[in-house]
Formats: sequence, structure tokens, C-alpha cells
Amino acid sequence: MELIEDRAQWVKIEWKKDNPIEIINTYCPNEPKAKIEFLEKLRKKIKKNKGIKNPLVMGDFNFTEDDIDRFPMRPDDNKVVKTFTKLKKDLNLVDTWRSINPGKINYTFTQTRPEGTSMSRIDRIYHNKKLESLVTKAKITSSAGISDHKITIATINQADQPYTGHGPWKFRTELFEYKPFVDKAKKLLKKAEKDIKKYWETVFNKSNKRIKHIRKENNPQLIWTKTKEDIKELSIKMTKRQSKERLETEKTLRREMETTLRNAAKGNNRQDNLEKYNDAKKALEDWEKNNMLKAQLSAKAHF
Repeated sequence: MELIEDRAQWVKIEWKKDNPIEIINTYCPNEPKAKIEFLEKLRKKIKKNKGIKNPLVMGDFNFTEDDIDRFPMRPDDNKVVKTFTKLKKDLNLVDTWRSINPGKINYTFTQTRPEGTSMSRIDRIYHNKKLESLVTKAKITSSAGISDHKITIATINQADQPYTGHGPWKFRTELFEYKPFVDKAKKLLKKAEKDIKKYWETVFNKSNKRIKHIRKENNPQLIWTKTKEDIKELSIKMTKRQSKERLETEKTLRREMETTLRNAAKGNNRQDNLEKYNDAKKALEDWEKNNMLKAQLSAKAHF
């Protein structure tokens, strides 16, 4: 349902019986006066609509609440922030990313001009305080070329969600490109090939009575079954290892970005730190695009 034409939409999704999830998607105007008018109009529209209960409010707000969310640091128009604070109070809203990442620095939009680079966290998600215990993750990630803005992602669990276990095991096809897995899997397959070859050589050189014993203890079917189990075990182990390596790569790049930004904000070798930040940012974006492509290929393989 459109609350304000081209600027705010309300969506209600069946999430759990008698407990739907509501989302209000917003796109704030650029000019301060237009922002104030929009936010006040949105607040009144929500108040008037009795069907709206505890929505998630998200989108491109085109302003920040705190100076930490801008580079170079500066506060936004106080009247705009005050108007938005009224809306937050009415809906009991919390900045999701900031609640999970207190004190951290990250941005969703970068603008490069002749006078310098500016960055801001203008794309945000807000949740109702009632959902606070259910919000487990929040991060800012690359849009992989879909937009010139980064994407803010939040994980919100259902209340009283049952434990469902790990589900059926599936081989992750991207492991075919992971050298440590490929090298070890090749060794297992070569061993199986060698053992099967040895089996046939042994069979041809033994009496019929002895052949029955050999077939029972160690035949090609048993060798192959054991090899498949070993490869499955290896793939599980290597998936964990690969995930750990990815997490470390992401952490290192994000740490580098935050450190260089903090140093630049303090005025310490600003240009040098901005260049280091841009290098780390580019590396992270390339890494995220690569992960997204692999996820898409994996999804195609499974579905």
C-alpha cells in the first residue's frame, strides 16, 4: 500500500500465524524543508492507519541522526533530526545497525567531488524495541553493482522458533574451485583407483575359495563407498575452513577500512588514509561480488 506517492510504501508479509511482519519502505527527499514535510506527513499517515502496528522502517533517508555517520563528521539539519525523532518515538524505533554495532564506523553512500570525498550512512533499517531480543545480526554489504548505494542487512528471528537441525547434507559445488579441497580429494580418488586395481590383480591370482573371501572383505563397491564417505567428510571439514578464511578476510578488510577512516577523520595524513580506505573498500567490494556470484551458481546447482 502506498502511504505517500513515490516516497513511502507499507507492506504486510505473512511471517507467522497471527504475527505478520510489516515493512515501511521510505525514500526521503534531498532538501531539508521537503524532508521535514515528508517525515511529518508520514508520521501522521501512520498514526491515522490503525492497521499499522509494529513496522520495520527502512530505506534511503538522505540524512543521518549522528555526526559519526558522516565523513567528514558533521551534524545534519537539527530540524530534520527532531522531526524524525518524533516518528521514532511514536513507533518505538531503534536503529538496527547501530544497536548491533555501537561506536563502529561504516557508510552506505560515497560521493566524490573536486573538493573531496564524502561518505554517509543514509540507508538504514529501524526495528521496534519489542523485537530487540530477536535481532541477531546487522551489516552493511556491497550491492554488487545493483546500486551506487551499499545494502544494509538485518537478521530478525521469529519468537519461539523451533530447532530444525542442519537438514540434509548437500555438496557445495564451489569447493571444486577451492585448491586445498581439490588436492586432497584427488589423493582420495587416486587411492581408490589404486585399491581397485590392486583388487583385480589379487583376484586373478587367487583360487576360487580365496576370491570369495577377498570379495567379501574388500571389493570395488566397498572401496568406492568408503571413498565417497571420505570425500563427504573432507568437504564438510573444508567448508568450515573456507568459511573461516572468508570471515577472516572480511574482518581484516573491514578493520582496515574503519582504522583508516578514523585516522582520516582525526586529520592524520588524511589523503594517505583515504587512499588506503578506498583500496580496502575496493578489495571488499570485489570479494563480496565474487561471493555473491558463487552463491548464485550454488543456488542454480541445488535448485
